Formats: sequence, C-alpha cells, structure tokens
Amino acid sequence: MTTPQPEDSARAEQAMLDALARWLMRQWPQAADVRCVFDGAPKNGMSNDTRFVTVRWQEGGIAQVARYVLRQGTSGDPIHPLQTDAVASSVELQYRVMHALLQEGSLPLARLLPFEPDRQWLGAPFFLMAFVAGWAPPDFPGFTEQGRIVAASADQRRRFNERGLSALARLHRIDWRAADLQWLDRAVADGPRMPAQLALWDNYCAPIFARTAFPVMASALTWLKAHAPDEPDAALVWGDARPQNMLWGDDFALTAVMDWEGAAILPPETDIAYWLVNDHMVHERLGVVRLDDYPTREEQLAFYCRELGRPVRDMGYYRVFALMTIAATMYNVYRILAEMGVAAGADADPENNYFARALARELAAAQGAQGLPLSGGEQA
Repeated sequence: MTTPQPEDSARAEQAMLDALARWLMRQWPQAADVRCVFDGAPKNGMSNDTRFVTVRWQEGGIAQVARYVLRQGTSGDPIHPLQTDAVASSVELQYRVMHALLQEGSLPLARLLPFEPDRQWLGAPFFLMAFVAGWAPPDFPGFTEQGRIVAASADQRRRFNERGLSALARLHRIDWRAADLQWLDRAVADGPRMPAQLALWDNYCAPIFARTAFPVMASALTWLKAHAPDEPDAALVWGDARPQNMLWGDDFALTAVMDWEGAAILPPETDIAYWLVNDHMVHERLGVVRLDDYPTREEQLAFYCRELGRPVRDMGYYRVFALMTIAATMYNVYRILAEMGVAAGADADPENNYFARALARELAAAQGAQGLPLSGGEQA
C-alpha cells in the first residue's frame, strides 16, 4: 500500500478549496474572485469532517471576507444511528433539523448556506454554516477540571448551567409538527416512540454484538424493550444534550447550539436524562469535587422541570436508555480511535470500561437490585 506524500495531500486539499470556491460563486452570483482557505478545526467532535474556512471575495468592487464552518459527510459509519430513511446521510439530517430550528427561532444557531447533496463538488454531501464566535467546554481535559468554568465565579457557573437547561427546555416546547419535522418521527401512526427507537439501537448494536458478547449492553436492550413506560407527549430532542455541544460568549451567554446528528422525536426525558448522566461523567467519573454553586443534579432537574412546565417521569428508565446509547456510541468511538492508532487507556475495553460499569449499576438500580442511581453521588 502506497503512503500518501505531503505534496499529494496538499494538491488534494487545494483542489477541494477550488471546488468550494466554484460552488460559492454559484450561490453568490454577484461575487467575483472567490478564494477559500482552511484555517483550523473544532477541538470537540468526531461525527463528521468539520473544518473552518475563511472565504475572501470581491462584490461590487469591495473586498469581502467571512469565516464559515464546513461540515461534510464521511465514508465511515456515523457515531449516532441515522434516525430516518427520509435523508441519505447524517450531515443531511443535521442540516434539515438546523434549518427548521432557524425558521422556528427559539434557539441560537449558526446561519446556513444551502445543503449540497451532490458528491461531485467535494466528494461527499456538505453544508456551510457561518462561524459563530464563542468557546465550547472541552471534553479533554474535562471542563470541570480546568478552564473557564473552574475560573468562573459561582454566579457565572450557575448561569452557565441554567442557560443551557433553559435552552434544552425551549427545544422540548417547540411544536415540531408546525416546524415541519414530521419526517424525523419514527413512530407508527403517532404511537409510542420508544419501541421504534429501541429497534433502531438494536440494529446499531448488531455489528458490536458480532465482535463481542457485551452482556450488559444486551441485557439493557432486553430490559428497555420489556419495561417501556407510558410515554409523555413526544418532542424534538437533541440526542447529544450536554453543555459541551454549546457555544458560549465571554459573558456566559449562549451563542449557538451545535451537533444535531442525534436529533429525534422522542420523550423529552431522553434528553434530560442524557444531560444529567453527562453531569455525572464530568464530576464523579473524573474524580472532581463539585464546584461552589455548580448546581447538583437534583437542582438541575428541578430547574429544567420549571422551564419545561411539567414534572418528568420514569427517569430511571430513561437513565438506562441514555447510558445504553453512550456505552454503544463510545464503543464505536474507541474502535475508531484504535484504528487511527490512538491509545484510549482503560476505557477502551468495551465490556469493562467506565461507561459499561455505569450502565450495569444503573440497570441494577432500575431492576430493584442493590445499586445507586446516577441521581445521587454513586461512583462507578
């Protein structure tokens, strides 16, 4: 196998930038001399090929410059299962959800240029969105370990958390039918959503089970299918609900909500359970003492319920669901990292890493066995 040479990669990159410039000239008939330059990539995220692009052009004899984010489809399997056959790719699903949300207006999102499904341009479907200034809480090291949240005042930390939860509740209050998002709904005849969702995750996990037995994952899927509760009204859910997927300003104002590849029509409890499990991961998993005035999970849940306008229910069930999805997606994340030659440490063992152990404990608690649910201070 021939190893690509640096000059070959440089030529391929320039060809992509030239193609993108030609595409932009089609979108902007008044533009001339369009030139594109790659200038970085986000630190978080693995689901799509995402890069920053600076675009310069002339319009009416005046020089123009703007920065965009290019998001492309990839040839590999998506990190999240594709929620619907109504789209051909994860990147198309993200675009359509973001476009609908921009039209609806409840959440801050980046401006979009049109979606391009034709692979002739860049070799994969893509879209461009305007660059939004701001910072995203990092995963590595965790934002509770160092950085802006640690350096912030107690009031700033509380506002950071509450503004994120308020945005999550606003998302769940959106009339998704009026927003023309029926194409995202997997339910049959407006019936319960979880059975179809679990069938989707069954299919997603099939290649995992072909590689390893993963007993706790198999047990969780079986238990979830057998114990599905009566569902509240369905909502548009984010699917990856956590503050790391939000952009923030220096004043801790929320500037954009990102990463919509997991969006679905499901009970809102799926998102708030995921948010609270993430809170466990950035505290107990990392061995971090909760910072002063950073709300507890009980306080976060109470605030979210006030913003949503109703109490949540069956949270034990939805915590098991959230952890099952995290354990499954992290299996594939670590598999991809291994293929890239990146060492992942102890967490790379799919059947005995932190995520699998947390799932086992939460499943045991939901089944009534001895164990501590993640609403408390349990250490997995």
